[in-house]
Amino acid sequence: MSYGDVPIDVIEPGHVVVLPVDITLPSGGWVTFTARDTVARGMRPAGHIVGSVQCLAPANHAPEDRPAPRAAVCATGLIQRQPDRGATDVHLPGLTLGGMRLEVWRAPTDNDEGPTWPIAQEWRMLGLDRLRHRVVSHIETPSEATVVMR
Repeated sequence: MSYGDVPIDVIEPGHVVVLPVDITLPSGGWVTFTARDTVARGMRPAGHIVGSVQCLAPANHAPEDRPAPRAAVCATGLIQRQPDRGATDVHLPGLTLGGMRLEVWRAPTDNDEGPTWPIAQEWRMLGLDRLRHRVVSHIETPSEATVVMR
């Protein structure tokens, strides 16, 4: 197992940050990206986890069996946002991990339950209170792996 830190500036709500990563994956290994707040805020200590995402790396294939990249070629080890998909692809040498998304969500507070703007109720109607994903299907072929999550 290996790990490392990539310091970034503050990310504003709704914005995307592209981060360089330099990792080597074993065939079928898991990749976990975790976002931590470096500043203590209220009761949360510095290092508090604010979001994470995991993705299974597909099994390695012989070079002639590898699928074409799903996005424009980019430098080795970059996370690239795909605007048309609303998710990120991680490009590593000969490998594309697609559809990864790091979600950070603030729980509704008492103020969000107010009668003049029922934000908490709207969030629940949209399902934003359910941050956990579940795997609906996993299909693997010699050239790619597709995971559908809800």
